[in-house]
This record gives sequence, C-alpha cells and structure tokens, in this order.
Amino acid sequence: MEQDWMARLARAWLRFRQWPVIGQRAAIAAACYAIWLFSIWLYSLGLHSTGEFIGIVSAFACIAAAGGEYILRGALFLLVWWLRLF
Repeated sequence: MEQDWMARLARAWLRFRQWPVIGQRAAIAAACYAIWLFSIWLYSLGLHSTGEFIGIVSAFACIAAAGGEYILRGALFLLVWWLRLF
C-alpha cells in the first residue's frame, strides 16, 4: 500500500516537471501564497511565533518562485546605472 502511494507521488512529480518552467514557478508561487494565508490564520489562532515563522519563510519562497532574483538584479543594474549617470 505504501509503495502504491509513493508511485503515485513519483508519477505526479514527473508530470509536474514536464510543465513549462513558467508554469512550475507560477504553481510554486501560488502554493507559497496559500501557505502564507494559512500562516495568517495560525497567527489569528494565537500561534504567533509559528505564524510569523511560516509567514516569513513562505513570503521569501513566493518571492523567489516568482522571479525575485531577476527583479533584484534589475534594480541593482538601474541603481548602478543611475549612480554612474550622476
């Protein structure tokens, strides 16, 4: 029974890896956003430390999945260009 579950999980993972990269990133970002919303619910229940930790980790993961490194690289490029200009 356990092997059947693992086989289904492996097949689902392989199907997910066949998606286009932009689709994979969007799905991971959506999952991280859902986890972030779950952390807000945990915080409202009184689990403040847990909610804060899960919220911070999921927010950084969502930013990374959505292409945050490209945004940061572009912002740094513009900053360097601006500083060289003036």
